[in-house]
Amino acid sequence: MHAIKPTGVYTVIKAAEALSVDTRFITKSIRSGELPAKKLGQGYRIVGENLLRFAGSISFYGPKTQLPTP
Repeated sequence: MHAIKPTGVYTVIKAAEALSVDTRFITKSIRSGELPAKKLGQGYRIVGENLLRFAGSISFYGPKTQLPTP
């Protein structure tokens, strides 16, 4: 995850890069209301504070791994 500045303003692409997720995930989260953003022209802008709050509320599930048995 890249450093997110609370006072920064992010595009969908930059937000996705900062969270290491796909842009479709960011767009879906905006449209569902989970990630507050403002529509500007044909794109969205996300305030860094909202992006940080959103990042803290989501879980990233990696591939299932089996722990080694002792």
